[in-house]
Amino acid sequence: MAIDIEYCKRVRHLLIGADVHGISFRDLNARARTPKHPSADLREVLSAWRKRKWVDQFEVIMPSGQASQRWRATQKLFEEWHVIEKGVDALLLAPDLPIEQAATQ
Repeated sequence: MAIDIEYCKRVRHLLIGADVHGISFRDLNARARTPKHPSADLREVLSAWRKRKWVDQFEVIMPSGQASQRWRATQKLFEEWHVIEKGVDALLLAPDLPIEQAATQ
C-alpha cells in the first residue's frame, strides 16, 4: 500500500464537496483513482476513516427504487485533519488505536 497525504487530500476534498448528499463509491473512485492508487486504496482509506468516524456511509433509495451506498465527510474530518496529515500511514495501518498512539507507532 502506497497511500500518501496528497491522495488523502484528494479524497477529503471530494467527500467535502459531496456535502450532505454524499457521493457513491463508484463516483468517488472514478474521481480519486490514479495509476498509483487503485480502488483498493480508496477502500482502505474509507474503512480507516469510518472507524474513526471521519466519514459516514449511508444508503439512499434512487428514483428507480434501487438502493445506493453513499459516503460523506463528518465534522470530525474537519476538526482532526491535522492528525491525518501527520500520520497517514500510521492511521491506515492501525485504525483501531487511539489517534495519538497510531501516529506515533
